[in-house]
Amino acid sequence: MKTLIIILFVFTFTATVTHAQNFSIIFQECYGGSPGPNGAKIIPNGEGFVVFASIRPGNNQAPPDCPLKLNLWLYQTDANGEIVWNRCYGGNELDDARDMIKTSDNGFLLLAHTFSNDGDVSYNPGSLSIWVVKTD
Repeated sequence: MKTLIIILFVFTFTATVTHAQNFSIIFQECYGGSPGPNGAKIIPNGEGFVVFASIRPGNNQAPPDCPLKLNLWLYQTDANGEIVWNRCYGGNELDDARDMIKTSDNGFLLLAHTFSNDGDVSYNPGSLSIWVVKTD
């Protein structure tokens, strides 16, 4: 019985190692710049990827309407990694991206921490709150 277990273990390990997949880079792209963004979530779609991150104004890829300090950054790339559209959300304090899901109506539900109480943040009952944003 011990011999059978050892043979099965060796076979399983050998089969796993022998059939390991070689992952090659298909494309790569850097987004943001200085000051650097913080990544939170990426969702593939039929045309590329939708990325949710935190970005600071003054970053060379931030939209010009980004408020002060740290903001939520939602952008889509095409299949080649080029930015198709991008949008900032937030107020004049720190807004930090945490998670994102795609909704059934093809919008997005964004989850963030916020210190803001202005701009896109309509109400913040404390100094730090969880902020949920639904996009279309």
